[in-house]
Amino acid sequence: MALGARAQGSRQRKAARQVLVEDTDPGIPLNQVPFFTKDLTRLGITVAVMIVLMLAGAQVLLHFWG
Repeated sequence: MALGARAQGSRQRKAARQVLVEDTDPGIPLNQVPFFTKDLTRLGITVAVMIVLMLAGAQVLLHFWG
């Protein structure tokens, strides 16, 4: 009898742990994020500057050691 009660309790715990996922999109709406587009613009500018700096550094290194 103890084994049957233990197995039944185990099934109940597993059922309680299941999480229901809603059908709607779980993402955050971008119109509610205050600085999202401004941050993306800054990130793009930073990436462009870093690429330019890497290319300039490569040219300088090639000039001295090339």
